[in-house]
Amino acid sequence: MFKSVIIIFSFIFLSNIFSQALIPIIQDDKMGYIDTTGRIVIEPKFKPDIEEFTIRLGNKNLNGFIFNRSAYFSDGLAIAKKPIKFLFITFGYHFGYINQTGEFEFETDNDVLEPFSSGLAPMIIDDRYIGMGYDYRYGYINVKNGIVIAPIFDYAGYFSEGMALVIMNDRFIYIDTSGKPVITSEFEDAFGFSEGLAAVKQNGKFGFINKKGEIVIKPQFGRAWKFKNGLARIYDGKYFGFIDSTGKIIVSPKFDDANEFSEGLASVGIGGKYGFIGTDGNYKIIPSFDNAGNFSNGLAAVEKDYKYGFINKDNQFIIEPKYEFALGFRKGLALVWENDTVKYINRQGKDIWVFEE
Repeated sequence: MFKSVIIIFSFIFLSNIFSQALIPIIQDDKMGYIDTTGRIVIEPKFKPDIEEFTIRLGNKNLNGFIFNRSAYFSDGLAIAKKPIKFLFITFGYHFGYINQTGEFEFETDNDVLEPFSSGLAPMIIDDRYIGMGYDYRYGYINVKNGIVIAPIFDYAGYFSEGMALVIMNDRFIYIDTSGKPVITSEFEDAFGFSEGLAAVKQNGKFGFINKKGEIVIKPQFGRAWKFKNGLARIYDGKYFGFIDSTGKIIVSPKFDDANEFSEGLASVGIGGKYGFIGTDGNYKIIPSFDNAGNFSNGLAAVEKDYKYGFINKDNQFIIEPKYEFALGFRKGLALVWENDTVKYINRQGKDIWVFEE
């Protein structure tokens, strides 16, 4: 029986004038940022941007949290909500995007914000009350000019590889960074571009289009995900497999669970155990773990006998399994739970930041 645990290994690497990675923390119920040595760079003063979860581990429940994608810096900016207080009473929040000194670069009354990508961020700009509810309209902003793409969409996604997926009049459309529609074909469902291709659904099946909107992999899969390291994960309704960018099946659907490729390997689950395959489809690490996430910074979190540790690509434990739970490395640090304490560790297993209980 596989656990319904999602280990998050989606990384946003940033380049900025300070040449430092900033990692969110919580102190005194406020969110701030540290560098990879644990030094506070932005003092905790913002509302925590987290999602709480509870999972069953062995004979006990573990209560935890993860920072949302919006808590991390992207394009040099992070979403921030700063409490507005009078004496000791919070009566609202100051919304906007902060730079890596903690100062607001863009301020708004909008409390629904999304991260920047390609210099643009989707935002609900127009919300009209119609009948029994609100009719929301999305557009795009940049820091310098504010609204740069008019709020005419029912939904607006992130830009990836120069295009963003939007919904307009119940149609999936891909636009460029000027807001111009580029692909307007009829799709039942659609996802963003990765490695030049995007998964789309037609006639109940998923295939892939290129940036011209041409079907390059015929819709034939029950589900399909984005390409990473030249391969895309597919699902036939029962098992997971992988295809290449020509649609050739590299790994026939046979896995009970599978993650996308990262650093040349993908974690897969079969028969109740997890291991890793390479882009040739062959096992690089034979399934022997109770759970496993993908590689990042050369290490992967794995579970063995209800304890989590970190292995390298040679299947050697670099950090011994002693944690109740662990998330993958992100910007050089990993979030782990040990004896009901949450903390960040570095690649050597050293404690960098311990969260308050």
